[in-house]
Amino acid sequence: MAAIDSITADSGKILMEQFADTAVELFAAHDRDLLNDFLHTSTAYTFDNAVRICEKMHYISELVYLLSKTGQVKKALFLIIDQLQDVSEAIEFAKQQDDKDLWDDFLEYSMSRPRFISGLLAE
Repeated sequence: MAAIDSITADSGKILMEQFADTAVELFAAHDRDLLNDFLHTSTAYTFDNAVRICEKMHYISELVYLLSKTGQVKKALFLIIDQLQDVSEAIEFAKQQDDKDLWDDFLEYSMSRPRFISGLLAE
């Protein structure tokens, strides 16, 4: 029985990967949590398509993930700062990247945002 379940699961995964871009579109429209899970676990979707859909839906957290996955960490950080306006998330993101240049950008960009400066000092 376990072998049949495994084969069924594998078949479903293969089928889902064949329609990955459609899955991204459907998940974005109907189940954001499922979209987030799919973006993190699949590599079959087209990156540009996923970014376009997330931008259209204003799914900033998903965009941050996609951008950081492709090395666009500065753009991802600025989305956290400008769109989410979340000091703690911006700090955590910068810590995860372990990139001195990103920290420099973060500090420079935060200079005109007192709330971010106080958040940095609190961390």
